[in-house]
Amino acid sequence: MKINRNDIEGLSRREREKLMRKKEMLAAARQIFAQKGYGETTLEDVAELAEFGKGTLYNYFPNKEALFSSVLEEVMSGFKAIVDEVLARDLGFEEKFRKMIEESLRYAFSNPEGIMLMSRESQHLRDNNPLMQIKLQLVGRLADSIAAEQLKNKGMLQVEAEQLALILMNMIMGQFINRLHLHVFKGVQGAESASEGWFCSPITPDIIQSLTNPANLEEDVEKATELVFSLYFFGITGASQTGRKLYHDKLT
Repeated sequence: MKINRNDIEGLSRREREKLMRKKEMLAAARQIFAQKGYGETTLEDVAELAEFGKGTLYNYFPNKEALFSSVLEEVMSGFKAIVDEVLARDLGFEEKFRKMIEESLRYAFSNPEGIMLMSRESQHLRDNNPLMQIKLQLVGRLADSIAAEQLKNKGMLQVEAEQLALILMNMIMGQFINRLHLHVFKGVQGAESASEGWFCSPITPDIIQSLTNPANLEEDVEKATELVFSLYFFGITGASQTGRKLYHDKLT
């Protein structure tokens, strides 16, 4: 992943170089973990791909679990940075959320290795799982924005804001999984591979190349954004205000 200007601002040259080395190690680890899985990956594999000595790798990460934890934390922190930045913009509620959906989907579609690892390998961290803490922060940030809008807009669905935040996050991740199915396991590898499920399939360089192809990526982001935004704010029937009120009354 790219180094943001905020990450290096105020750092000395030595500190910047150290940060760049760590980023290179995390990129290599993300690739190896994705291709081989957590269980089969060794620190030697990562050090070889990153072109660092194993001893250098140990200076940054004491063991494989710490390295894997850092990989997932970097991925999840990317989502949090998007949410924090977009929600701070001076935009209307729906426009703000549409932009957040779009940028989150672009981030997910552009980082398939990390998102797939986050989805299917995070159980290996047991008690040291950074996803839980960052996910709670994400949900809380979205929920605060939703709750504030609920206070201003009484016609809005008045259910727990945390539930609405979780639903939106799940819809975004659902589009990532749907894209895997359509572009890779069905379109490239055939119906038999699609039926086996993406959890069983290795993440090969060909898959990554297919998913990150710019010719497909932006079009897919646009389509997925429209789908998620429309479903989240209007439902599949374009329900009238009266219909939404009846549905709200049932839930509350």
